[in-house]
Amino acid sequence: GNIALFPSLSLLQLKFSVRDLQYRIFGIFWSTVLPAILMANIQPLFIFNRRTFIREASSRIYSPYVFAIGQLLGEIPYSLLCAFVYWLLSTWPMGFGKGAEGTAGNGFQLLMIIFIELFGVSLGQLIASISPSIQIAVLWNPFLALVLTTFAGVTIPFPTMAKFWRSWLYQLTPYTRVLSAMLSTELHGLIIRCQPDEFATFDPPSGQTCGQWATPFVNAAGGYINNLNATSGCQYCQYAVGDQYFTALNIQFDERWRDAFILFAYFVFNTVVTIIASRFLRFAKR
Repeated sequence: GNIALFPSLSLLQLKFSVRDLQYRIFGIFWSTVLPAILMANIQPLFIFNRRTFIREASSRIYSPYVFAIGQLLGEIPYSLLCAFVYWLLSTWPMGFGKGAEGTAGNGFQLLMIIFIELFGVSLGQLIASISPSIQIAVLWNPFLALVLTTFAGVTIPFPTMAKFWRSWLYQLTPYTRVLSAMLSTELHGLIIRCQPDEFATFDPPSGQTCGQWATPFVNAAGGYINNLNATSGCQYCQYAVGDQYFTALNIQFDERWRDAFILFAYFVFNTVVTIIASRFLRFAKR
């Protein structure tokens, strides 16, 4: 709840300026903080419980598969509750759902936040399952959080990312799917209207209106001219609609459901690896 309130109280009821567009992106990007916090909380519990399991496992009553699945199932109700509270305290106060998808888009954001929670829980348990101690497990967290957020195509914009990273790590990072799905849903069809200080101003050649001179550029680059019939002081806004922001980042609205289920597939993968590691890696033997 507190994590959700940090951005939402700072960015109450966003409007339609370019600044507000950036704030919407920040509000969505903030959700990528959740897995790092979950991982740090879950790993000590998993490792403490594993020590108990290993001590009791000699009796052959407990299966390592049941142990690993039980650890996950025990976290899911809490994760669903946390996802709902985060969604409620962030999406609505910030005024999301003003684009083409409307409030149905907010419902999709809830699904994404649930998947983010499940991914964070399962990744935390995966790291714990392959780590011999809490001290080793927590060393992974800053590195993973940095890689996941840096190469998702927004912190370093996709067009400016080095080709080497863009060819594999950008594709591999699950946060690429998080940001693609959530940004395209929120910004699709969102009308952008520049504030007076956000326009780029220029003068057309003598005898031409702003519309006559700049329309070919606008058609190619996007955005809009605010005063088409003026003959001086043309006001150009960089974006006319939110789609023009995210298409430049290699994000497509039509792929949002695919991206959502790729994120869910990461959760399934993490769970499978955790189960396998719980079976074959027996740390802390007496």
